[in-house]
Amino acid sequence: MEEILDLARALGRAIASHPRFKTYREAARRLHDDAEARQALDAYNQAAAGIAEKEENAQPRRSG
Repeated sequence: MEEILDLARALGRAIASHPRFKTYREAARRLHDDAEARQALDAYNQAAAGIAEKEENAQPRRSG
């Protein structure tokens, strides 16, 4: 089991040091600091959740 945990830690370190992850973290920080962008993302997430709920209940979407 210890070997698995060591491998998991090594994977975590590799991910954390990868340039793509660093780019992602910077983008997340910028989003956090941008109130207008956060509001837009929240509105999108609410709309997507509403659509998913309607799809689960087999309800048609409203246009407009």
